[in-house]
Amino acid sequence: MLEELSKHDAEWKAMAIHICKDKYIADDLVNDMYLKLYDSGKSYQQINKWFVYVTMKNIYLNIIKRDKKSVDIDAFYSLSDFYTEDERLDNRKMIVRALNEIDFFDKEILMHIQERSLRKNEKYLGISKNVIYHNSKNAMKKIKETKTIKDYGKDRQKD
Repeated sequence: MLEELSKHDAEWKAMAIHICKDKYIADDLVNDMYLKLYDSGKSYQQINKWFVYVTMKNIYLNIIKRDKKSVDIDAFYSLSDFYTEDERLDNRKMIVRALNEIDFFDKEILMHIQERSLRKNEKYLGISKNVIYHNSKNAMKKIKETKTIKDYGKDRQKD
């Protein structure tokens, strides 16, 4: 079965790139798809293009779910090497000020998701991972709406 599937490798890779928009992840998707289909016990005749597509899409969704451990505050503010040390320090001070503007629960949720995955927080806090995820999204939304963040954006535009 694998030999027959591999005859269409270029097609599977194009399909995977369509799903994830990244060549390297697409290669992993195709390899995982081969393993998944081989382990499924289906014959080559039972597998069609739609089945392969759905299999790769599900594998990709599982990767996303696994990697969606936390909301990265540094990524939110683009704290990269592009900024000077002083700018990074200013950004961090601004983040702390913004965190102080939101309520305790939202701040705690954001701090916990920086330290642990959603599943580990579910066990640690005794709160459903879905509740933690949605509360973290709401907390990030509240941070974006704080006076500190809004004023910071205006100051940056004037420079």
